[in-house]
Amino acid sequence: MSEQSFPGWRAFVDGSETHIERCHEAFQCITLPGGEHSVEFRYRSQWLRIGFFVSLASLIGGMYSLWITRPVEP
Repeated sequence: MSEQSFPGWRAFVDGSETHIERCHEAFQCITLPGGEHSVEFRYRSQWLRIGFFVSLASLIGGMYSLWITRPVEP
């Protein structure tokens, strides 16, 4: 796999997590023993979760401000 080495990546070989090494100063690589294996790379950014909660708080705040400034019928 030719993917940039960046925090947040995890690698799994046959379902078990394995260490990701940096190769060629920019890419990520893993060491595999001989034979057939199932290899999976997963990416999860901590900033994605933080961005979700900031967006959710903004949405709730915006809806609340619309609700309190709505016209009141007599």
